[in-house]
Amino acid sequence: HADWDHVMALGVLADAQVTASTGAAERIRSGEARASIEKESVEAYIPYVALDALHCEQEVEPPADVTLGPWTAVCRPGRGHTDDGLLTLFPEERILVIGDYLSELEIPFAHSSVADYQQTIHTLIGVIERERPEFVVVGHGRPHTSDRALQIADEDLDYVEALLAFAQAGCPADQAERIAVPFRGGGPYDRVAHGANVKLACEAAGATIPA
Repeated sequence: HADWDHVMALGVLADAQVTASTGAAERIRSGEARASIEKESVEAYIPYVALDALHCEQEVEPPADVTLGPWTAVCRPGRGHTDDGLLTLFPEERILVIGDYLSELEIPFAHSSVADYQQTIHTLIGVIERERPEFVVVGHGRPHTSDRALQIADEDLDYVEALLAFAQAGCPADQAERIAVPFRGGGPYDRVAHGANVKLACEAAGATIPA
């Protein structure tokens, strides 16, 4: 996906052949990705260069089989964190690249849809159980073994399903604290993410958001 921390180096990698989902490519082409880099990198004290040279050579509309350099890959949609995510399996190399899902460092953060996030976790569980990749490469943190990735997926699925159940129940304020949040360090980012997840789920259900 084309969030700022995933695309800010593309201008420096001028000779790279960049492949992205059609949604991510549009975010790069429209200038949305650049604007995000300019805003977020300053707040994180990270310098940026060559933003005029952000680029994407191959667009993928998942599900699709694609060729990435010398490798063949199977791309599936990875929506929920954002609308433009890709889950990319390299079957011969037994590597699964999944973007901002199943991190040991942060809880699930649904920027676009909690329901889509749930579907993506189900997709990931199915692919990992069936293909048993040697490495599951995440956007934030070290790669996982298949077993560790499935453990995190189970925790994240329980959390996301609790969010959806809370929203479908009308978002009663006295029950918000009952949602069990996976422990991924307990930092302020997780608290912000949880609050945003609750709000997004409630809005999608048409319920009043608890104060």
